[in-house]
Amino acid sequence: MLFLLLTDNPQSLLATIVSRCQILTLNAAPGPRSAWEEELLEILGAVVPAAKTSPLMAALARAEAFARLFKRVKEAAEEEVKAAAAGEATELDKDTFGARVGARYRETRTALMRTLLLWYRDRLVLACGGAPECLHFGERAATLRAQAAGVTPPEALRHVRTIEDMQDQMERNLPDGLVLDYGLPRLGAI
Repeated sequence: MLFLLLTDNPQSLLATIVSRCQILTLNAAPGPRSAWEEELLEILGAVVPAAKTSPLMAALARAEAFARLFKRVKEAAEEEVKAAAAGEATELDKDTFGARVGARYRETRTALMRTLLLWYRDRLVLACGGAPECLHFGERAATLRAQAAGVTPPEALRHVRTIEDMQDQMERNLPDGLVLDYGLPRLGAI
């Protein structure tokens, strides 16, 4: 017997359900991106000249940029919840406020991690000789092609798996900073 569980909001599923599922991410048609996703794409598209810094230092600088982005996302989630709570008749207790902030933050974090995964998936497509029309971020094909130029298909696949591992670790509530500091250097400087 086979059951299909479809969701566009996987972070809302209980861990006990997710642990019993085989996850298949389907690539939907690109829609409008949030400002956060656009900022992430700018970080991903930035090419660090190899002559100026070592690959490890460039990877750590990118990890720091990601950490700053995630911190601002969390701060924005807090402000959104405060603004929404101001219109309510009763005041939110600390636990409810924290839960709402956490839910909003996880929703945006999931979108950012999906964007990161799709970027590296596009690099994998190009490393394997795929056509530009197969890219999710086709409008950034030149940047993706430049980044994929020195990457072998097995290495590109390892990068995709690293991001999937990072997503899994975040869903298991490991601190974002720790996950980013561990995973992003494994993706290299570009």
